[in-house]
This record gives sequence, structure tokens and C-alpha cells, in this order.
Amino acid sequence: MESCDMPPLEMQQQQEAAPSELVGKRFLCILSGFNQELQLGRVSEWDWKAGIIRAVSHKDPSHPNFLVFLEFDESWCRWMKLHDEELRVFLIEHQLVLAERKSPRGTADDVQWPGLVWKFFML
Repeated sequence: MESCDMPPLEMQQQQEAAPSELVGKRFLCILSGFNQELQLGRVSEWDWKAGIIRAVSHKDPSHPNFLVFLEFDESWCRWMKLHDEELRVFLIEHQLVLAERKSPRGTADDVQWPGLVWKFFML
């Protein structure tokens, strides 16, 4: 069995959620105003809001009053608590990948298209 030098889970979560790495990232979220039940089979029908994280309030994202300043694509901004019931789902961009997709020209060739991988922001 090969050994893997992985930091403890707590350290990984802190590294993934480091505030300096959050600023400037794209986000997707579902606000609590979306009253329908979130059914995984209908994820495309959820009321997704998207935008960019512009600022954070604390160095420690596990702080109970940790706030993020969100600029929504609909041209509105606001500070939001991530430890709040107002957010039902909060995803941040993780990495850019290339994914195979059928050619839009209708040929049998697959082409590589860019895509974003998202991660849940959980504390």
C-alpha cells in the first residue's frame, strides 16, 4: 500500500476556505427565499444566483460572524453571513477543467471544452 502525505482533514478545510483564496472567486448559491424543495433530479430548475466574492470580514472563516461581500451578476451587492439560514446552498469555484463534449458541428469527433468544478463551502 502506498503512503500519502495528506494533512489532517481540519487543515485541508482551513486551506480550502482561506479568506485570501475566496476573494475574487465565482460563487453559486440558493437563497432561502426559494421555497421549493431542493430535488437533486431537478437541479437545473433551482433558483441559482451567481456572482463574485469581493471581500471577507475575518481571517478565520470558522468565525461565527464570518461575512462575505457578494457581488451578484444581477448588479446588486451585499454582505452575507455564511453561517446563516438565509443561504440554503453555497458553492465556490474550485478549478477549471477540460471536459469532452460532442462536436457542435455534428461530427463524430469529441472536442475539449472548458468547465468549472464547484465545491461546497462548508465549515
